[in-house]
Amino acid sequence: MRASCLINSHNYVRYVGQAVRSALEQTIPFHEIIVVDDGSTDGSLEALRREFAGQGTVEILGKRQAGQLSCFHHGCPLITGDVVFFLDADDIYDPDLVDRCGAIYRQRPDVNFLSVGFREIGNVRNVKRRMKPTRDRGLSALASVFNRSWIGNPTSCLSMKTDLLRKILPYPHEDDWVTRADDVLVFGASLAGGHKYHLDMPLVNYRIHDQNHHARKRFDAAQKLAHALKLNRLMAHYIDRMGYDVPSLGYLLPREFRTIEKPTLRELVSYAKMSSRARVPLHVRLEQYLLMAIHYAQQVRTPKTDPDAVIQPVGSAEPASDNAFVPPGIAKPTKTEANCPGGKRPQRRAA
Repeated sequence: MRASCLINSHNYVRYVGQAVRSALEQTIPFHEIIVVDDGSTDGSLEALRREFAGQGTVEILGKRQAGQLSCFHHGCPLITGDVVFFLDADDIYDPDLVDRCGAIYRQRPDVNFLSVGFREIGNVRNVKRRMKPTRDRGLSALASVFNRSWIGNPTSCLSMKTDLLRKILPYPHEDDWVTRADDVLVFGASLAGGHKYHLDMPLVNYRIHDQNHHARKRFDAAQKLAHALKLNRLMAHYIDRMGYDVPSLGYLLPREFRTIEKPTLRELVSYAKMSSRARVPLHVRLEQYLLMAIHYAQQVRTPKTDPDAVIQPVGSAEPASDNAFVPPGIAKPTKTEANCPGGKRPQRRAA
């Protein structure tokens, strides 16, 4: 798997060098690192070119200031890897990020969008955050259409297969997403049929500082409305782009719900409400409630996924033991197959 890294930066001369170095110091190297400077006026671009001029895998690009989404647009056509990782210039990767994520992509070929956990650095508050468990998040196009469900994490915690990104970008209303462009990635991936997985390991250092555009910011009613209108336009664009017939989508809600591993009670209630919101007939709704309740009950009985046991990283010197965790949907090899490199490979079954 060839992994590309796309870094966006604007006036982060204090941080961007550290971000690039964290991408260079991966135990499994990136195939390429593309840094897009968004018209910085603090010397960022010059500093980057001085420090990384001799790095063959690093490409530094400068352009006029137009915002975060414009950086994605500028760098996307240059990506040649199979998977692209996104990194904000003020954040830092853990050295094992590519190794851990690459293992998921290899073992789960149906997954084409991956989010990971993060730890806060900088101006950290002692506030306990609700963790997202490691699990297959499945498909979420209908959850986006009917509930505006945001299935992801901040930009630096996201990666996706390049062919999925090509379905999402370019997005025509670039000026809408000068900041918070991870909304385009997250909602765009859901509406384009992305199969999402979340790995609850803190593989990103998410920096909290006084220049953050979104983290810990308070927004007034006018700002919230402006964002909602931009989001409405984004939804309309991708619904049209994918050719969805919205009135008929409501009938597919149980199918989408059954793609979610270990759905929460809150998600079950949410999908039940979506069924009502989609205005499907009452008798169909009752049948949908039953189908979704059955899936929920079945999944509750399955053990939770341990994030520390998720697939042996490729960079590890020790081979995976016979008891190593294998994600749902992957057939575990027998001892004969595991000890015989030329033997028949286990058959994968759909998740």
